[in-house]
Amino acid sequence: MGRRLDTPCRRIAFGEPLHFKLAVKLNGLQPDDVVVELLLSRQYKRTRLDQFKHFQFECTGTLDSQAHQFELRHVPELCGRQEYYLRIYPHHPLLTHPLEMGKMIWL
Repeated sequence: MGRRLDTPCRRIAFGEPLHFKLAVKLNGLQPDDVVVELLLSRQYKRTRLDQFKHFQFECTGTLDSQAHQFELRHVPELCGRQEYYLRIYPHHPLLTHPLEMGKMIWL
């Protein structure tokens, strides 16, 4: 389970960084056992998920005994209206596909 700790921006100037901060309860997993990810794309009427660029969050510490803090600072390469999604899914190097487990949480 995850929740945002930052306040989403409605508008930024070109070249300004976006700063995302999340609290994620891993229920016994370690931060290396999951991928916390930003998917970012220009906003079109029908943008497919494979057209999004992916940016991975970094674990920056723990908030309490159950929640870990993940952060991402990103400067968008393009200006104009964009859409983004945040997701968390399990990860292990021996999986044949990154989404093989079929478990994902969208924030």
